[in-house]
Amino acid sequence: PTWNRTWCDECCQPINPADFVIKKKCIHCGAVFDDNANKKYCSAKCYLAHRKTIVENNGYPDHYLFKKNRIAKLSNASFVCEICNLNKATVVHHIDKSKTNHALENLMAICTGCHAQVHINQWGRPRKYPKSLNDMQKNTGLSMPTLIKYYKNKNSVTARVKNKIEIFLKGT
Repeated sequence: PTWNRTWCDECCQPINPADFVIKKKCIHCGAVFDDNANKKYCSAKCYLAHRKTIVENNGYPDHYLFKKNRIAKLSNASFVCEICNLNKATVVHHIDKSKTNHALENLMAICTGCHAQVHINQWGRPRKYPKSLNDMQKNTGLSMPTLIKYYKNKNSVTARVKNKIEIFLKGT
């Protein structure tokens, strides 16, 4: 039987893969661990903790600040969409499309319908922002709050501002 085999010398002993251990660094906690099975985490606990942070922050760095400001923005808007003023706001949109700028003035409380129209729509349907707000700001010289005010209610801005935006939109 194989269980009672003996070898004349260590050189004749079959190679055991467990003898060749690779040192790796856990991608969650940074601890160094022995790996012989292509693992990324030192333990199941680290795997679950890392997976939870990925799910919770949805790809947004500094998710704690985002969560805090998201709740504040929705509350400040009384949970009403800042674009259509009709539907319940459940989404907070980053105006400058930066995943790292979680400042309250860069966030907009909007409903899911308006949020779908804010982003480039791959299905060919029109959207509320024909261009990104950043492009509009650069080309018109208007402030971000003024542009947001225009999209909330086109009649809430001066005729000069409205004209400037409409000229920009016609040129695109």
